[in-house]
Amino acid sequence: MAGYAARSGLGSVTLPALFDAELDFKGIERTLHELCESASAEIDHGKSILILSDRGVSVTRAPFPTLRAVSAIHHHLIRQGKRMKASLIVESGDAREEHHFACLIGYGANAICPYIAFETVAQLAHRGELGELTAETAVANYRKAVENGLLKIMSKMGISTLSSYRGAQIFEALGIKEAMVDTYFPGTVSRIGGIGMEEIAQDILGFHRSAFGPDVQEELEDAGYFRFRRGGEYHAYNPSVFKPLHKAVRNGDYQNAWREYVKAVETRSPMALRDLLEFSGGDPI
Repeated sequence: MAGYAARSGLGSVTLPALFDAELDFKGIERTLHELCESASAEIDHGKSILILSDRGVSVTRAPFPTLRAVSAIHHHLIRQGKRMKASLIVESGDAREEHHFACLIGYGANAICPYIAFETVAQLAHRGELGELTAETAVANYRKAVENGLLKIMSKMGISTLSSYRGAQIFEALGIKEAMVDTYFPGTVSRIGGIGMEEIAQDILGFHRSAFGPDVQEELEDAGYFRFRRGGEYHAYNPSVFKPLHKAVRNGDYQNAWREYVKAVETRSPMALRDLLEFSGGDPI
């Protein structure tokens, strides 16, 4: 990017999307505000390509959630009347799925480089875990899959061009505190409350400690985001729920298996908005 900028006469600058890992959540918010001010100042200095990068994570430096940093800078520049003067390029380690890319573009990113995703796919190819695929082909396939996913997302919304999707913010926030939405994602619909910067900071620093703490492992733990893993993220349909259901359906066991399934569903932690609802009066259907 720097070489291209030099050849084209465009000025570029890299803005580190990092903060001191010793800060509390108020210090993290202050650092993000300083990052927004830095972006504005760089435009004043003639920079037209702003590269927001979370490379450089270390024992003392932790990364901002990329989406929050992108949206914060995007809206800060809009308020100052400078957004059209620069492109916002994202070099992100936490973008890996189509939804991540859709959100980043929807909140203002002009281009995204998911460097950790690229490096992970290439490493899997080098290890031979992707069959006969070379690293170059594997990365190209990943890029194509992401592009197809974005196309599908946009087509569902009736949007035909990426430029129309960029900055459109056609999302609804679920589980984020209203004050945080108003500050960092203004204009986003949010019908319920939820967590704020303090809880998000705890998550970020928790991941950071697991990466740089004394008990760090060579292999990353499977957090169970995509499939159930013992000790990982809680899933609404885990073995304690679906095993008695399967048994009840296959064996017609109402007295034991079905009641066990009902109890597991009724006593589990809320996993969706409907879990917070109760039937009000009236005769059963």
